[in-house]
Amino acid sequence: MLGRLQVWTKNPAAGKAEFLEVLRRNPRNKEALVLLADIERSDGEWYAANSRYKEILTMDPNNQDARVGLEDIRREHGLLLKSGYERTEDSNELVREQVPLAAGMIQGRNWNLGVHALRQSVLDRRLALTEIGYGLGMTGEYFVKPGFSLSASVLATSYASTWTPLSLSLQIDNVLTSRINSSLKLQRFETTEGVQAIRTRIYVNRVAGEMFYQTTDRLSISGAAEVNSFSDNNTKTTAAGFTTYKLRLEAPLIMLLANYAYQDSRVIYRTSIPYWTPSQLSTTSLGIDAAQDLTEWVTVEGAYLYTLQAGVFSNNVRGRITLKPSTFSQVLVEYEKLGSTVYSQNTFRAVLQYRY
Repeated sequence: MLGRLQVWTKNPAAGKAEFLEVLRRNPRNKEALVLLADIERSDGEWYAANSRYKEILTMDPNNQDARVGLEDIRREHGLLLKSGYERTEDSNELVREQVPLAAGMIQGRNWNLGVHALRQSVLDRRLALTEIGYGLGMTGEYFVKPGFSLSASVLATSYASTWTPLSLSLQIDNVLTSRINSSLKLQRFETTEGVQAIRTRIYVNRVAGEMFYQTTDRLSISGAAEVNSFSDNNTKTTAAGFTTYKLRLEAPLIMLLANYAYQDSRVIYRTSIPYWTPSQLSTTSLGIDAAQDLTEWVTVEGAYLYTLQAGVFSNNVRGRITLKPSTFSQVLVEYEKLGSTVYSQNTFRAVLQYRY
């Protein structure tokens, strides 16, 4: 079939036109339907491909290609149910815990809408104070075209001492080329970096951007920058760069890591958010990361980083276990230790997600 040849020669547009012509003459040509659906899925037209695969199954309920295509679409684009637990403890003696829950509710050709809720607690051991809050919000995403999407979310949280105003977030994700991705996020929220911050109601306006470049099959470079403007006239700036080089492209996957981060705050807090904030703090890390599939549904990953932070050397680690109990579910358990005696942070995270 000419269309198949054009797909093989990396001319999917011509292949798509050929398959459409075949279907005009014979609408029940299952081979043309499958190949056309495959092209639509690879081009990001997953909604059309989903309908095409279902059409094939009405004609041939045992068609394996259509079943696999539907499974792939559900795994990548199905409505998401997600929950978890996260605990972070840092050298400021602040302990933050969060239990989020998110669920996709409605989905259209180019958009989806979901709800999310959370329970969040902040323990300040220096003051022996705790704040516990419960939040509820909504998230929407619109796919402008393949590789380009807009997402927005709102969240309101109630603490024992106060209601926080609505947290607002707008994000733009753009796949510039097959190797370059970018993201821009605008946010306004009330900071929860400590009990004092919650009770004094300090607002934050944040602009954050990220860029990822897969230079070769082995080498990738990414960068991130963030500017936070606080309602008490403080400003915090963060910039970071990450480089990853894959020593092995097959299992076990082994990567070399090189990271650099810089943070600076115009005002050094003593009693609010939090007791210590970075002043021209630079952090450089070199390390290695390894990942291995133990079985079809268990993957383990570990990383070691030798870190220089404000003239102090330290050892940092990260470990992760990923479980895939079924085609559409995943459980992730992760622990990481970052920083040095200047400033350190330990995080434990567990995430459960299911596509339906």
